[in-house]
This record gives sequence, structure tokens and C-alpha cells, in this order.
Amino acid sequence: LHLHHELYKDTLTNKLGDNYMEWIMYMLLWSIIVVSGIYSTYWLIVEMPVLLKIKREELYERWRD
Repeated sequence: LHLHHELYKDTLTNKLGDNYMEWIMYMLLWSIIVVSGIYSTYWLIVEMPVLLKIKREELYERWRD
């Protein structure tokens, strides 16, 4: 009975360990996705209009000359 209990405990910890590693992996992947998503959103909101403005001004300058 005692031996069986020890065995059960081992399998339980192994299962938890595997799930823990998987969980960490998923968390890492998820955080990378979230961060890149936030960054691209920031880029679209902040950088895009600036770039468009610069392009427009360049075209305008060329057209005026």
C-alpha cells in the first residue's frame, strides 16, 4: 500500500511538471503575440500617420516646384 502511494505521488508530480512546462511555453507564446499585437497597434496609430504626412509633404513639395 505504501509503495503504491509513493508511485502515485511520483506520477502526479511528473504530470504536474509536464503541464507546468507546457503552461510556461504557452504563456511565453501568448505574451509574445500580445506584445507584438500591442506594438503593431501602436505603430499603426503613431507611426503610420507620421509617415503618411511626410510622404504627402514630400509629394506636395515636388508638386509645388
